Amino acid sequence: MVEDLMDEGDWQRFKDTVAFEQYIVYEGQLDFTDSLRENRNVGLRRVRGSGRDLYHRLAENPHMEQVFYRYMRSWSELASKHLVQELDLSGRKHLLDCGGDAVNAIALAQANPDLKVTVFEIPASGTIAEKKIAQAGVGDQVSVITGDMFADPLPTGCDVLMFAHQMVIWTPDENTELLRRAFDALPEGGQLVIFNSMSNDEGDGPVVAALDSVYFAALPAEGGMIYSCGPPGSAPSSASPSRAGPRTASSSPPSNPHPSPADPARPPRGGRAGSHPTNKEVTACSTHNSGTTPHGCACCSTANSCRERSARR
Repeated sequence: MVEDLMDEGDWQRFKDTVAFEQYIVYEGQLDFTDSLRENRNVGLRRVRGSGRDLYHRLAENPHMEQVFYRYMRSWSELASKHLVQELDLSGRKHLLDCGGDAVNAIALAQANPDLKVTVFEIPASGTIAEKKIAQAGVGDQVSVITGDMFADPLPTGCDVLMFAHQMVIWTPDENTELLRRAFDALPEGGQLVIFNSMSNDEGDGPVVAALDSVYFAALPAEGGMIYSCGPPGSAPSSASPSRAGPRTASSSPPSNPHPSPADPARPPRGGRAGSHPTNKEVTACSTHNSGTTPHGCACCSTANSCRERSARR
C-alpha cells in the first residue's frame, strides 16, 4: 500500500498521518503503562476539555479536530474501496451508518444509486458529516441524524445497519450493548454490517493490531483494542472472500454473561432475556492492516477479508 501511494504521488495522506501522530497520538500514548495499570484511558488527560472521551472533546480543540477529521477522511477513503467491493447491498433500501463520518456513507451511496443512507453521529460531528455530504453532491441520498448511540434509541426504518470502525473503540460490554441495540432496531430480515480492523483469531498477529491497541487503550475511550473476529482457534482461511461466499445468518441479541456497572452517562446495560432467534443477516468485513498504521475510527488495509458468521448467543 505504501508503495502504491508513493507511485501515485499521494503525499497528502502521508501528511495527514504524520499530523495525526504528532498532534493526537504520541503524547497520549505516553500514558500507556498507566492506562494498563488503571484499566482506563489515562492519556485522555492530555486533551483539553470536559467530554467523556476523545470524540466529545474534539470540538473544544479546533486544530486537533481539523487534524483528526482530515486524517479520518484520508484513510476512510482508502478503506471504503474495500467496503464497496465486498458488501453486497442488492435489494436493500436504507442503510444506517452508526458513528460514521459520512465517508463510507458517501461511497456506498455512489456505488448503490437506489440506496438511501442515514448517518447517525454525535452532535459535535454532525455538521462535519453534513458538509462532506454536500461537497459530494449526494444530499438526495444521504442524510444525518444526530444523537448518542449509547444513550439514544437507534433510528429505525432501515433494513441495513452498519458499524464501521466502531468495535475497536469500546469495551466488550459496550460492543455487546451496541449489537443488542442494533438487533432491536433492525426489522425481520435486516442486515447488520461490521466493518472493522481485526486481529488474527489465534491472537498472534498482525503486529499492527498490537500497535493500534496501544493507542486505543491509552487515549480515545475506556477499554478499546483491536479484537479478533472469532474465538481462538477458528480457521483464518474461512474469512477469505474466495473461501466464504455471502449467506444469511441467523442471530439473536447477544447476552452478556459478565455485566459491569453502568456508566452514569449511559443507560443500564440490559437485554431481552430468552428472546427467540430471528432471521437477521450479519456481515463482518475485516480490514487487517498491513505496513502502515492508521489509528482511530477509520482503518485501511491491503489484505481485506469478509466473513459472514452465524451466531446463536
